[in-house]
Amino acid sequence: MLKSKTGATSLRDVERRISEVLQENGYFESSYYAVPDGFALVTSIEQINDDGTPKEGLQRWSLKVPPLSEFSLSAYLRALFRAPPGYYRVIVFIVTPHPIVQSEAKVTPKEAGDWLKKGADRLPGAIGALDFSREGYACTALVYEFSRRTESDEPAILDPGNIPGRIHLVKAGLWEALTR
Repeated sequence: MLKSKTGATSLRDVERRISEVLQENGYFESSYYAVPDGFALVTSIEQINDDGTPKEGLQRWSLKVPPLSEFSLSAYLRALFRAPPGYYRVIVFIVTPHPIVQSEAKVTPKEAGDWLKKGADRLPGAIGALDFSREGYACTALVYEFSRRTESDEPAILDPGNIPGRIHLVKAGLWEALTR
């Protein structure tokens, strides 16, 4: 889905395609990390309905708390402790030729919060120049779901999530856009 039809495809080309699709679907904030021979792109946190569709309008990105003094996933997750009950997600795209192996470790809200805050604002040139056309490269989307059941409950990561990852991508409008 991400390889160029006209020739070699760099990781920069793949990043541009993913970013373009994210922006077409309302994701305007992201952060980048280096992974072995590739990169990870982290989206900002969003409110979703229980079926995985995004909340309507500005409610999608609003946590109904006073304006944040900083824009970061960490600030959003702190705000999530005061946010209304509901479901939230963060999507991470990982582009690498190496297999991704899940661990038993659970992601905490603080760890997830650090992803957007501590990542780079753009893909470094050396990583972008790598050849995605090379055998073995793949793009994997990881979806982290959070839930706050009641006003008195703390938000928690759902592991496993309520909705399969591919369904999250479909409901977010990303799957169809990436397959065009």
